[in-house]
Amino acid sequence: MPNKTKIDAMAYDGKNVWLTQGKKVVRFSYEMISKAVASGSAYTELAAFDETYSIATKGSYMAYRDHVLWIGAYNSKLSYVVQTNTTGAVSLTRKYYMAMPNRTRAVSFDADGYMYVVRSSQSNNKQSGYLSQIRTYKPAFSTPAASGGVAKKAYTKKTTIPPRACGSMVYGQYLYTVFSGCKYSKCTYKVDRVIAIKLTRMR
Repeated sequence: MPNKTKIDAMAYDGKNVWLTQGKKVVRFSYEMISKAVASGSAYTELAAFDETYSIATKGSYMAYRDHVLWIGAYNSKLSYVVQTNTTGAVSLTRKYYMAMPNRTRAVSFDADGYMYVVRSSQSNNKQSGYLSQIRTYKPAFSTPAASGGVAKKAYTKKTTIPPRACGSMVYGQYLYTVFSGCKYSKCTYKVDRVIAIKLTRMR
């Protein structure tokens, strides 16, 4: 990476890799990764990002759906949304927003319109504020309000998961969730680094 700033979240839109770094979003072309793999070298240094954008909140999680990046903060109730320009130039313009629960670690979308919100805090249930779950929603993406607000509606299901979840993504018929809990010696429930849950079990 061109700098040492911590990367909080990552998303891929089919052409670009997007990263959040504090109150900034950066991007670079996926073609760079393809060339790095083809070169056979042990690693490749990214000399510079293609573009850097400022956002109004710290981007703790980010997900891509239908030409839109959804970006939000861990304890923010508003998810800041950015739209990519599919005609060539790539721009970030706030267009939509959605009320989100606090302690959100990750958000993922599937092809059937469901949204999976991973909420996680603390290492075990004896600690204040402990939470570790996935809430499933089916937001009204097709009918946003004039102000840009998208209603996520009530969650359809709540799935209990091990503690210390920190990221997720949908691939095929599964939601893959990444955990940091196994590196904590005091974590009550040790888990594998990644677990897969079938999407139909969370609806």
